[in-house]
Amino acid sequence: MDRRLLKARLKNIFGFVLDIDSVHQDFMSKNLAYQQLKLVTSTLKDIADKNDQQISGLNVISEAYILFCLEMKHFDIPFLMSNDFFKTTKDVVDYIDHFPGYMKRPNNLFHQHFRHYKRKDF
Repeated sequence: MDRRLLKARLKNIFGFVLDIDSVHQDFMSKNLAYQQLKLVTSTLKDIADKNDQQISGLNVISEAYILFCLEMKHFDIPFLMSNDFFKTTKDVVDYIDHFPGYMKRPNNLFHQHFRHYKRKDF
């Protein structure tokens, strides 16, 4: 929820505008989950747009989520979790573009639960 919408809703409740700008900014700077979400979103966008950017600051959960999103988009290319995550978005794009055709196969989870997991474009 953005700050302006929150201020408008609080004004409707209390009848006057509350000065929450500094509190909101402090909260958002300490909200690690939100910061990770922004990093994940920007990384996925850079991969989709084929922009060469450094990938840094992601935690393990964010890395796993990025790999899951990529596997949902590129259904037949396995993206395996390892200790050495991609360093740049160009590395990911190169992995996708140059993955050998004879090694392509969908994740077994997608075969077993094909009604739930469908190919998605992010």
